[in-house]
Amino acid sequence: MAELYDQIKKAILGHPEWIDRASATRQVTSALIPLTPTLEAITTAEQAARYIDLIVLEGEGVPDWQSNSHFAYFHQIADQLDGLNRTQPDFVPGWPTVENPAYDATNTGGTLITDPAARSVGVAFNELYLLFVDMLTRLFTPDGESAAQRRGLARVITALMPLGIKPLAALLTRLPAGADHPGRYAGPSFELPQPQPTGPPATIDALAGRLLAVAGQCRVLGLTDSGIGAEAQDALATIAARLETLVPLFTPSSVELSA
Repeated sequence: MAELYDQIKKAILGHPEWIDRASATRQVTSALIPLTPTLEAITTAEQAARYIDLIVLEGEGVPDWQSNSHFAYFHQIADQLDGLNRTQPDFVPGWPTVENPAYDATNTGGTLITDPAARSVGVAFNELYLLFVDMLTRLFTPDGESAAQRRGLARVITALMPLGIKPLAALLTRLPAGADHPGRYAGPSFELPQPQPTGPPATIDALAGRLLAVAGQCRVLGLTDSGIGAEAQDALATIAARLETLVPLFTPSSVELSA
């Protein structure tokens, strides 16, 4: 990957005209998300090149990968797993989920989840994931939103992964995949509609409405006796409550008061 990023950097340095100074106010910087290190708007090719070097350092840790880079973390996990496999031969690092779970029957390359409860949760997960992608699209392609609206959207995006996507994904790995897959569990599929819908990005109001709708789905699943189990119902109720707390962040006044 370092070689790819090096080619991108060379291309940008060779074509400084590619940097659109007029787009500086539309860029996603630390003014919207508390990124570390601080990210400023890119207005020159040299500035873009420095950020590309930073991406490589954070990802691969080049030249010293024994750092806090992504590669270093993966290496530590691999070392820990290797140690556990040698000292605890019966250790199982994950739940026995099916390979490539799918909730869309047209996805012929996946393992279709047939358990009704797991399917309901899986569909809710995919709708939340699609919403997450659409939120990112709106954040990176603003169209007249106020600064407060953009800050609110950025806050929802950064909170959506730990409060919604991650716990729903974990829950799916603990739900049975169906009678066709005895002893196996479901899991998140991250399926997106095919083909991808065209047209302008969703509005802020539409995104807020969709988030509330997904929270409602989780709320109903948490209250309905569908054989999902009390523990899963409690988890869904918690996820619904957390998603509902994010909806007011779309309102500029709420964002300014909490800033």
